[in-house]
Amino acid sequence: MVTPFDGVVLLVEDDDDDALLATEALRRSGCFSQVRRVRDGWEALSAFADRDVQLGLVILDHNMTVMDGFEVLTALQAEGDAQGLPPVVMLTSSDDPAERARAEAHAIVAEYVVKPLTRAGAQRLHGLVTGEAAA
Repeated sequence: MVTPFDGVVLLVEDDDDDALLATEALRRSGCFSQVRRVRDGWEALSAFADRDVQLGLVILDHNMTVMDGFEVLTALQAEGDAQGLPPVVMLTSSDDPAERARAEAHAIVAEYVVKPLTRAGAQRLHGLVTGEAAA
């Protein structure tokens, strides 16, 4: 039996349909119950600054119209406390190896996931944050 992750998942996704699919996959996996969605990079940076919310995982869309995922990564790393950040998962529609390499070049990126996020993918992310094997 999988132990549900009690941390907050920050979903940074500007597309409503993709956000719905990702949120449903996270919830249906039985692994995540707290999902907070923001729509762009600026809102993501505000969520990181909110010390009242303990973020346990960040799922960051790669291609957003207002501050894309790479700009968010750069801003977070520029603040200098990258080691205190939760794992970041890049969520993207691109399976281009160059884009994957660009994402993985950021030390805070723990995983690169091509959309849509599935229930099995959500269970794999649960293992990432808890160290438990996927169900």
